[in-house]
Amino acid sequence: MDHPRERASQVGRRDFLMGLAACLPVSAALLAACDRDPKATPAGSPMPLARANNPVTRPLFDSNPAIPDGLSPEKNASLRIYGWNPPSSYMSPRLVSEFEERYGCSVRFVEPFTSMDQAVARLRTGNLEADVFQGTTLKVLGSLVDARMIQPLNLAYLPNLNDHAWPQMINPFYDVGSRYTVPYFVWTTGIAWRNDLVETDIPSLADPYGVFWDPANRGHVHMLDSVQDVIGMALLRRGVTDVNTENPLLIERAKDDLLDMVEAVLPKFDITDYRDLLSGAAHVHLSWSGDMTYARHYASKPSDILKLSYWWPKEGLIGSDTMTVLKGAENPVLAHAFLDFLLDGEKAFANSVYTGYQAPVSSVTPDSLVDDGAVPPNLRNIIVTPEDFVTGREELELSPAGDALWHAAYSEVLKAAESVA
Repeated sequence: MDHPRERASQVGRRDFLMGLAACLPVSAALLAACDRDPKATPAGSPMPLARANNPVTRPLFDSNPAIPDGLSPEKNASLRIYGWNPPSSYMSPRLVSEFEERYGCSVRFVEPFTSMDQAVARLRTGNLEADVFQGTTLKVLGSLVDARMIQPLNLAYLPNLNDHAWPQMINPFYDVGSRYTVPYFVWTTGIAWRNDLVETDIPSLADPYGVFWDPANRGHVHMLDSVQDVIGMALLRRGVTDVNTENPLLIERAKDDLLDMVEAVLPKFDITDYRDLLSGAAHVHLSWSGDMTYARHYASKPSDILKLSYWWPKEGLIGSDTMTVLKGAENPVLAHAFLDFLLDGEKAFANSVYTGYQAPVSSVTPDSLVDDGAVPPNLRNIIVTPEDFVTGREELELSPAGDALWHAAYSEVLKAAESVA
């Protein structure tokens, strides 16, 4: 069974990141090559980095206008989605079929990607033909806008945004006025463990993250293969609450701590936490909350899900991704209709149940997910609420130089882990 974060391609995140060790990350290269519009930011200055205390209104460009009001969706069209691989893993196939029937169109997934860096690199070639960019992360949003790779949205075609999305997602600090994005999914990153195999009461520890360095778990510690999550966790363990820091000393210390972890417990880096925990291969795993929802599909019997526990501090890592319309979309009106369709309360709930990842809409609540059976009662704390984004530490965009520091540090940790595997 495929999972939203599992990729069918043999070229995974780790392989791609290792290939970046000798060069700047894609976002940095993209900006270096981009012919900047002088109205976006002052000449020579970096792109604006959106933060909760520094909201950013994304620039508009005369060469990249939004579609006008009053247009009808394209007829007999083939809507092309540029999204994660495998295509059916991050969106409910049933909802796709419903959309096709409603609008008399076909939906086709083109050139699925295995990482966001890979996705942006492909867009940068300028010859990818697609309408919707699925799962656009905040890490690359500024780069995409600045390079005019995505087009502004016409909110007149998106009534469900105001009707159903969480208030902070309607006018988000990272895209004031929702000029380019609508929300798609949210999640937290925390500690998941087998409570029948780990005797430690992890939440009661003064340093819960220290369980990943505990020699008692040697050979059974797994990390998410994700640069921002792994380094972000190491920063939080040291009390650094700015999980988007570009301070070289803090990043270096996080790297050194992670190298100590590699030596102490021989961790594995993967994105199969939902499977490895239930099989017993992993006893503790840095995990995405959505993966713990999905783990129920890998339980040999329903009661096995009771063996899983999850911990996320109120100031822990939290994230979200978006949906955007690509510049040059052949079917831009239908693309807007597709985004609006997925924001409908009933459709968003069905998509959340299918994928395990939550749509930030009012219909997706802790009670509704538990009552539906999508989330087991013992894992209720994996459910994200709007309040969690007030206290959580969100993973956001870095400057090109900062991104390069993070990737370089992470590459070194991965190399060390592979050398002792």
